[in-house]
Amino acid sequence: MALMYFQASRFQARLKESGELVILSKQARTLWNESLIAEATRYLAASAEGDAPTRYHIEAGIAAHYALAPSFDAVNRHEVDKLYEILLRLAPSAVTKLNRIIVRSYLCSLDEVLQDLAGLENALEKHYLFYATKGTLLKRKGESALAKEAFLKAASLTQSASERSFLLAESNAIVSYL
Repeated sequence: MALMYFQASRFQARLKESGELVILSKQARTLWNESLIAEATRYLAASAEGDAPTRYHIEAGIAAHYALAPSFDAVNRHEVDKLYEILLRLAPSAVTKLNRIIVRSYLCSLDEVLQDLAGLENALEKHYLFYATKGTLLKRKGESALAKEAFLKAASLTQSASERSFLLAESNAIVSYL
């Protein structure tokens, strides 16, 4: 329940009135539902009384770090990284590895995380979030042409119109100096 409440608490902030996607780092926290966050926190605390954590406990713990931090930049990414390490032991998956790479991109060099990301390409070659992540990391590194290409690939793979629009806007916003 905690995980569902944490996720639902951001519902109003995920899309602009125009239907455009708003990524987590850009969401207005004033739109987050504080009562759902409080309820999620109570459920998470109550669930901690069990014998062993499940993947849902860990995922809720990750969501709690983002929901309870005063800003996106204030998230304790070292703790989130540790939780992803535990989650990968409990329920290993390429998507979980991708999410950990995103967290580690704030803790490690971009070259290091891009190398880790390259190791997931075969597993996630048809997954738009792989290419969206690649585009974001390359953009942060200043690799404009490669970032633009990755965003276009991501846009071609998503089925969601709002995601496609966002990814195309990200690609179009990049100025390539060729």
